[in-house]
Amino acid sequence: MAAPEAAISIGSREKPLTLISIFSSARLLSEIFLFIRGLSLAVVFGPHVMGVWTQMKLVLIFFPYSHLGTNDAMAREVPRAVGKGDLPRADRIKRTSLGFNLLLSSCLALLFVSYLLVHKGGVDISFRTEWMLLPAVLMLNQMLHYVIVRLQAENNIGRSGVLILGFSCVSTIAGIAAAKYIGLAGFIVVVGLSCVAMLYWGEGISYCRHPVLDFSVIPGLIKTGFPIMMSTAMLILLWNIDKIVISYLMSARDLGIYAFQSSIMGVLMIVPHAVGTVFYPKIMENIGRSIDKDMLEKYLVLPTLTMSYLIIPILGIIFLTVHLPIRWLLPQYALSIVPGQICVFGVFFMVMAKMPVTLLVSLNKQNILLVLAAVSVLSGFAADVFFIRYGYGLVGVAAGTAMSFGVYAMLAIFYCIKTIDLPFARTGSFLYLAFLPYVFTCIACMAIQYCMPGDITDWKKDLMNTSIGNGVIIASTSILYFRLNKRYGVLSNIFGNGKWSAA
Repeated sequence: MAAPEAAISIGSREKPLTLISIFSSARLLSEIFLFIRGLSLAVVFGPHVMGVWTQMKLVLIFFPYSHLGTNDAMAREVPRAVGKGDLPRADRIKRTSLGFNLLLSSCLALLFVSYLLVHKGGVDISFRTEWMLLPAVLMLNQMLHYVIVRLQAENNIGRSGVLILGFSCVSTIAGIAAAKYIGLAGFIVVVGLSCVAMLYWGEGISYCRHPVLDFSVIPGLIKTGFPIMMSTAMLILLWNIDKIVISYLMSARDLGIYAFQSSIMGVLMIVPHAVGTVFYPKIMENIGRSIDKDMLEKYLVLPTLTMSYLIIPILGIIFLTVHLPIRWLLPQYALSIVPGQICVFGVFFMVMAKMPVTLLVSLNKQNILLVLAAVSVLSGFAADVFFIRYGYGLVGVAAGTAMSFGVYAMLAIFYCIKTIDLPFARTGSFLYLAFLPYVFTCIACMAIQYCMPGDITDWKKDLMNTSIGNGVIIASTSILYFRLNKRYGVLSNIFGNGKWSAA
């Protein structure tokens, strides 16, 4: 279940920081649980069933956006109404958003059931029961999503994080057991029951009472929230365009093999998400005082360089190590090794885009992000289809997806640079310092892999060679960082006094 971003509203200066820490920690643990769940399901289900579940998960990911932005408007307008002392309006917005959620999600669930009944060949006949169970899960997931956003709108950020973590924990532990002993149908039922458990355990069910359909309020909510929702939805679409293309142009087994490595990608985004969550309220506070050019430059450069220098060694190690569990424990997923390695270095661009995107949102430039994301989605779709049509298969899809991530990151970075009017010389220094470790590590990893013997028949030798390769990556990046710091003082800027200087 995709979790929405935290909404920052009125409160004491200490309490929001505490709640943000709780929320970030909950998101971190949640992603770890989901990572464990994904790997465990891959082992239990096998490639074909894993592919069917991935198709269902795509529906679960995009179904919550059926609210047409009313939830996003609620997250924005409720704190404003409370700040103005207009509590009746705040209550009206929350209840109207609930009513609209119930109406549209019910209609879409009924349409989904009707489609399954009428188009009997629309899904794999052997999993028809599982698909028929999905609409109920969609409804429950939608209600839990509404409650989480409402809690955030009411400044209960920590509590919303606990619900996100609770869902991930319950659906992982109980879901793996159900998948093993019952199968896909049992796992789907557990996902639905996990939503119910969180609604009752978190007292979320009390937030689902007394819905209204105030048609004098709904158009305003859609007008306010739809652009915000679409910006988020486009990023989710960009993140999943490869799976959608594989689902339509290749087999469920191919999708299951490809989706196996995608679990790793979500974990890699934990660091930039946490950094963005922590920096966002601080940026908004400073912008609220005055928009200072040096301050904006600092918030672009320092966090971006920090994430680059933190993530690069991790990416190199994962690139060289990802084959180990697949080759020796899950050989049925062997075709996911190369796509996984390509996607590992593709994720770097999404990491680099996090802070420029956060800064643009802070400056109320979210509409342009929708355009940038749309361009990136179209480029990814075109590249994926092209590579599949010309026989490059899953490797081509991974390459096309990595390219689309690169397009999005570069568009976001350059538009942010233009927005804050970063001087040309400092732009060059920033880009050089940010991307040199990436280029260096890519070349080093490919050279190390080329030198490794490809006919190893003993897992111990493979592990030893991989460990040596990882040691080389750590040592070489350390030397690179030392030279960059000696020349530019970049590590001192990041971890020292925090003053950006490219001199």
